[in-house]
Amino acid sequence: EPGDRLVIARGGKGGEGNVRFATAQDQAPRYATPGTPGEKLLIQIELKLLADVALVGYPNAGKSSLLAAMSGAKPRVADYPFTTLAPRLGVVRVSPAEEFTLVEVPGLIEGAHEGRGLGHDFLRHIERATVVAMVVDAAAEIPDPVGAYNTVVGELGKHNVDLVGRIAVTVANKVDLPGAEEGVSKLEGVSVPNVMAVSAATREGLDKLTELLYNELK
Repeated sequence: EPGDRLVIARGGKGGEGNVRFATAQDQAPRYATPGTPGEKLLIQIELKLLADVALVGYPNAGKSSLLAAMSGAKPRVADYPFTTLAPRLGVVRVSPAEEFTLVEVPGLIEGAHEGRGLGHDFLRHIERATVVAMVVDAAAEIPDPVGAYNTVVGELGKHNVDLVGRIAVTVANKVDLPGAEEGVSKLEGVSVPNVMAVSAATREGLDKLTELLYNELK
């Protein structure tokens, strides 16, 4: 918690200086005692960002665009894989008195739990999220939306099986692009949670997505 203090390694004990040995006859002795060394440790510290909802998905699924469209965050948006190199946070305002935090996690690929791509370094941030929103490119052909969904779910489960149970919505993004309608139908035809067809570019479906995520949090 903010303000908490914790001793990780205790310092050593100081020695006694020459003043400690002063006497009436020898007021400035030229000797002292050495101190004892403190503890030495090699420590690895992991930062886990705290957010209500985590946007998770394949590279180029449109997570950065969604974060920018739904919150005041201004992540870098580009059309090549691994544009996002670090988790980005944003605040989504539902009403003047209601809001929740959204974190965009760098794209996950097959083998992310073993260190492939950038996922290994950032999977830990998903652990602090209450709800996971799985973002897929509904218009993509390779990997197709269902294949991308299954790959990312598999990586979440291999890292921490508890994360799979937090997936509350499947965000079928980029429905403004050709072929997206077929991708949405594929997702609706398999067992995935709450398929929401949205477009970060046109803002189609974002209000419904915000409402669904907020209700899941409540």
